[in-house]
Amino acid sequence: MKNIIKYNRYFLLLVLAVTLTATSCNRSKDSLGEDICPSESLNITIDDLTFNGMTGGVVNLSNAGLNITGTFPEKIKWTIKIEALDNSADKTYSGEGKTINVWWYGNSRKEPKFTPGACKLTFSVQCKEPVTKNFTLQGSSDFKTLNGNFGSLVRDFDKNGLIDVGTVGVVQGAGVDGYFYGDDVSKSVVWTYVTANGSPAGGYYAHIAGASKSSSPLWYFGGVSIEGLSAAPTSPLKALATTDPSNIWMNMYIRSSKTSNAEAVVSLGITQTVKWTFRKAVDWDGWKMCSVRLSDMISNDGTVLTNASDLKTIDLQLGCTPVQTLTNTIDYDFVIFTVGGPFFDE
Repeated sequence: MKNIIKYNRYFLLLVLAVTLTATSCNRSKDSLGEDICPSESLNITIDDLTFNGMTGGVVNLSNAGLNITGTFPEKIKWTIKIEALDNSADKTYSGEGKTINVWWYGNSRKEPKFTPGACKLTFSVQCKEPVTKNFTLQGSSDFKTLNGNFGSLVRDFDKNGLIDVGTVGVVQGAGVDGYFYGDDVSKSVVWTYVTANGSPAGGYYAHIAGASKSSSPLWYFGGVSIEGLSAAPTSPLKALATTDPSNIWMNMYIRSSKTSNAEAVVSLGITQTVKWTFRKAVDWDGWKMCSVRLSDMISNDGTVLTNASDLKTIDLQLGCTPVQTLTNTIDYDFVIFTVGGPFFDE
């Protein structure tokens, strides 16, 4: 009996070994039965990528961004990671397909953005050994000229945006900088451009200060309505490579006092009555980049936004939450649309 058990055990081990060997000879498949590894004959090198905007191992962001492209004979799952060698910043892109087309302008996974210095790019394809390329980063991007696959800068208050201020540092009023509203018999609202304690984008930013004219606190003070989001092919939303609201993010730096009950209220509108709004209670101190997918913004009348290029106006406003206040302030800077994800991942 012991010999029978012994032989059966050997037989089972032999079957298991043969099964594992046969399995290892096949390419891995996902739960749907599709190959997740490229063919063994596909040889991945860093030369499979083209680096438009890199010359002699140098990327100068003052000139333009870095465009990374590649074409492959079969579908691959890929990742491109760019990192500063001093560990101060990093950014990762990933995708699946036969082609790669990535635009990078020194933006990072989170603050801070990349600064000049030594960097490394790692190109990884699933089931293959990663390959790398070192380069030197120079300059910094003002995000003035962007490819539509990356995004479009609306306004940074330093005349780099597609519908930027009329004159740096001076509010030009309706028709140039936008229609400012809020000041009436119940409140006083002031809109100015300031440089002190500026945002990470640098330069000027917009400052809204509101005050009740009586002893009654208020929920809302006012804001500025900026027109021209899709007025021409070079307008911010027309310049994007997509019109799908689910694939476009609106991003901006916002600041107020954590204890002031300030609420950022940003609206995108087709008309004065048809708008989609993003509200954010300012419960932090200092500047913070805030982002929202256009399809996640709330309609005031239940209308579904299906085409971002239908939008005509953007309103930057000052509200209050969770309680009313007699006075309040808020700061805005670097309003930018991005495609495929927010400006920062975190």
